[in-house]
Amino acid sequence: MELILIRHGETKEGKKGILLGQLPGTLTAKGRRFADEVGRVIAGFSYRSPLIIASDLERSKETARAIARITHAPLKCDRLLRERNGGIDEGKKESQINWKEYERRPLAYRRHEGGESFADVKKRASAFLEKIQKEKHSPIIIVSHQALISTLLSELFGWSYPKALKFDLKNKLVIVNTKKREWTKSHSRLRIVLVDMRVSLLGYYRVQLMSNNITNHGTSIDRK
Repeated sequence: MELILIRHGETKEGKKGILLGQLPGTLTAKGRRFADEVGRVIAGFSYRSPLIIASDLERSKETARAIARITHAPLKCDRLLRERNGGIDEGKKESQINWKEYERRPLAYRRHEGGESFADVKKRASAFLEKIQKEKHSPIIIVSHQALISTLLSELFGWSYPKALKFDLKNKLVIVNTKKREWTKSHSRLRIVLVDMRVSLLGYYRVQLMSNNITNHGTSIDRK
């Protein structure tokens, strides 16, 4: 089975530095173009029986609907794929949040008051993987959010929280392929392919083959 992991397109709120959490969010024109382009790339793969499962938050649904329209894949939504609950800080600009208080806890257990920790989100990711074990469709195209996809990768590959949260998902498709459905029990059998949606100077998408021993570089999203 293949999983194609996609973070929703750019949002108007994200451009303003607003912590959305489980608020709906609205795609920008750039975010909508990204969704259309992802749909065209996936359609070009000529999959026989793809299925799209999206977070039920509007920014993910809008991204997923564009992909479904172009690929003609069925689409359903699942609350397990929601972004991390940001508690009382949802809707605030990042400059308005008390990060000193937030960062007192270990990374896995950091939470905004009334919200979820990364460990909580990872439990949802694990429950989702268990839920789709019996799916006959392949690939399953997952349209979700940064924290959920990061913790899902942590669950799949056994990555630490710091490593998973540095995994850059913007403008990329992450394709996870395994011949075994019990992927969480056999990390070494998993492989990832990154398709960078930013077109290179040669007019091609950059494709990078990666294995479980990948070393990630980037800025952690642990403050999101």
